[in-house]
Amino acid sequence: MKSLIVAVDSVDVFKALGDEEPLVPEEVLLRYKTAEDDSRLSDLRLEKEKLLRKLEIVRLRQTFLHLAVEKAKQLNLDLKNLVPQQLTVGKNKPKIKAKEICGFNEILSLDDAALLDWSTTEAGKRIFAEKKIEGDHECGVEKRKCRHVGWQGLRGEDILMEESLLNSQLEGISRQENVIKYVPTMMKLMMFLESGRKYVLGVGIQVMGVSFR
Repeated sequence: MKSLIVAVDSVDVFKALGDEEPLVPEEVLLRYKTAEDDSRLSDLRLEKEKLLRKLEIVRLRQTFLHLAVEKAKQLNLDLKNLVPQQLTVGKNKPKIKAKEICGFNEILSLDDAALLDWSTTEAGKRIFAEKKIEGDHECGVEKRKCRHVGWQGLRGEDILMEESLLNSQLEGISRQENVIKYVPTMMKLMMFLESGRKYVLGVGIQVMGVSFR
């Protein structure tokens, strides 16, 4: 304990001891690694690659959703500006209000494979590069009467939920990788050190026995 206290610079550093896994030299890991470890790590790497590809698609959806929401806002603002402004409003002359349209973009309905393919087209690459949706692919039905009602919030919640799930799965894989890499190695090292300690102790006892004869 005294050695630890002397070695650290501050109380905060002392409190943080043990928060990070100790670094084990690569040559030590290779010495104790088995063929079964390699196979399990290979499977985990493949699983991680699949999850990362899914996460990439989720982030494409997230970006496009943001652009689609902004486009819908702009369309409704443009419609509002087209409505003639009234100087006075009489009792029998109701104020004209612009009807808001839905603004849902059909690209949001694509499945993962179709969205990934579309993102590599000229139109898709241009939209993601310019961060702006051009063209006329939005639903023009009145917002309160459309079947897409609430699409902004619903799609956003789905994306956040999927992103959280994928990140959780990736963290789980990282933990499994660390267990495979470090736990067996540390156990074997501890067994090796323990056997060495017993050997040294045994030699010491023998030496002491000889010296006392």
